[in-house]
Amino acid sequence: MIGNDLRALGGMSAVVNSYVSGGLNGQWPVRYLASFHHKKTLNKLWMAARAFVQLLFWLMSGKVAAVHAHSAARGSFWRKRMYLGVARRFGCKTFLHIHDGSFVQWYEKSLSPASQAAVRETLESVDRVVVLSEVWADQLRVIQPKAHFSAIDNPVAVPDASQLQCEKAASPRRILFMARLWPQKGIYELIEAFASVSSAMPDTLLVCAGDGDLQAVRLRVEQLGIQDRVEFRGWIDGAAKVCELAAAHVFVLPSYYEGVPVGILEAMAWGVPVVASDVGGIAEAMGDAGLLCQAKDVESLQAALERILCSPELAETLGRNGRRRAECRFAVSVVLAALGAMYRDAGLAKLEKSNQQSREATSKG
Repeated sequence: MIGNDLRALGGMSAVVNSYVSGGLNGQWPVRYLASFHHKKTLNKLWMAARAFVQLLFWLMSGKVAAVHAHSAARGSFWRKRMYLGVARRFGCKTFLHIHDGSFVQWYEKSLSPASQAAVRETLESVDRVVVLSEVWADQLRVIQPKAHFSAIDNPVAVPDASQLQCEKAASPRRILFMARLWPQKGIYELIEAFASVSSAMPDTLLVCAGDGDLQAVRLRVEQLGIQDRVEFRGWIDGAAKVCELAAAHVFVLPSYYEGVPVGILEAMAWGVPVVASDVGGIAEAMGDAGLLCQAKDVESLQAALERILCSPELAETLGRNGRRRAECRFAVSVVLAALGAMYRDAGLAKLEKSNQQSREATSKG
């Protein structure tokens, strides 16, 4: 399995970490190979080259049956194309797992005809193109109808019932945005919408958790005069993330494009109603757990936020629906079962029980 360094920030690393914590390595003989980290250019080049050499060594040693590559668009795709191409030459099964909601836009608007042809060739040649929703599979079939698609949900850790029993503070009503502070995540539309929401409901607080264009976002907040009602947490994880999800009254993500964001699934697992833009696989994943708005539309975003904040009954219903949906569809055990089914369909074998126990003992050690 190839992807980002598991210490890197972002949804792709979160997905693989969920696989690992959920016991993937105890069920399947998986080795993880990190090929990227969000650091300086030289570091990125070094990691990519080192990963290629390591993979080539394993392939030449006959130790690889399949390569499962987690990919975004742009440079990530070209790196994974290289790894998967060499794996096919050694007769390995290959899985290209696409996480980037901007993949179609990148293909259509940024690539030359020759590069588009290379993308189509890769999608056709791998054994499976793994996507995050059936809607997304349909979009990619337009690019390459000959590809073989498997829709496998992103996993999320579902807290037990005892963790959900804490009472939320009646005031302030907390709106949680948990993503990178980039324009394409809809952060500026959110700030505009929140300025109107907080004008009508002064007891609201917007919590922005993520890295990105912090200085520019702060400036816009100050221009709108709402700096006393917006808090910035930076990138959060672990206990800090749990605290914010437990306290949130609404989770919001008005992105321009997405696959299936892990943040939305985490909010659902915590019983937090969601407001999100109707892009990518969000509507399919969210179902009746929240309200949709149109991307780049401040008025529809504002209306959705106000509707939930003004109706505790609606918020409770949406939160309950999300919790139930997360348990049935996005729990790590459910997703790992789907992943395992794809591996078995490709002719791969699970670990024998003795080997599984040995790996689990090693992992605990």
